[in-house]
Amino acid sequence: GWINTAVLDVLDHRNLDVDVAYFKNRPSTVENLAAFIWIRLTQTVPAGLLHKIIISETPKNKVIFAGEGLTKAELEELL
Repeated sequence: GWINTAVLDVLDHRNLDVDVAYFKNRPSTVENLAAFIWIRLTQTVPAGLLHKIIISETPKNKVIFAGEGLTKAELEELL
């Protein structure tokens, strides 16, 4: 599926700071992870189906990301 191809195959069992090029020049915070996942999914999920990414670190700490603030260069970086 889309998540396996775009996200899990790239991130699972990886050291983000070492093994994933996107994180070589930016910290691997949960906010940046959500942006990375958004960018990857926008390349594979049909238009109109992706609305937001939610990552929960704890029951009280989560990130909700809907693509806001990304530049065209950031969106094209992973192509």
